[in-house]
Amino acid sequence: MEKVTITRVFTKERTSKAGKPFTSLSIQTKEHGEKWIGGFKNKQTENWKEGDVVEIKITQSGEYLNFEVPKLEEKNAEMTEKLNREIIGMRLQLAKIEAILSVPGLSTEIEKYVKEYMLKVGLTQKADEYKDLPEYEDGDLDIPF
Repeated sequence: MEKVTITRVFTKERTSKAGKPFTSLSIQTKEHGEKWIGGFKNKQTENWKEGDVVEIKITQSGEYLNFEVPKLEEKNAEMTEKLNREIIGMRLQLAKIEAILSVPGLSTEIEKYVKEYMLKVGLTQKADEYKDLPEYEDGDLDIPF
């Protein structure tokens, strides 16, 4: 997959060899200059216009370039994986903060992530090294967000 910037869009109504109508969509991109890249108009491509940055897979068939758009399932799986990584990262950061502040109720799962994270980044300080920090009860902190 690559991201390209559309410079021109051309559509044409056609009929397949089986007699079914379809709309072909050809684009020119900043990255490929004057070369036309052919594909199909569908729900994902119907609103493409000059200046749009889109993600496509380009293949070559003889002297012609063709494009495909990622299937919705592929995009959803990629987005889910990205969100999972971000959630794990946020949970690690939260667990680190909870450990440093000695907030009660740290779950076993989060504690495991904290230990792994602390080892990964080289944090060797133990929670008791933070014993001079004041103890806080729920609702004691006024956080502005």
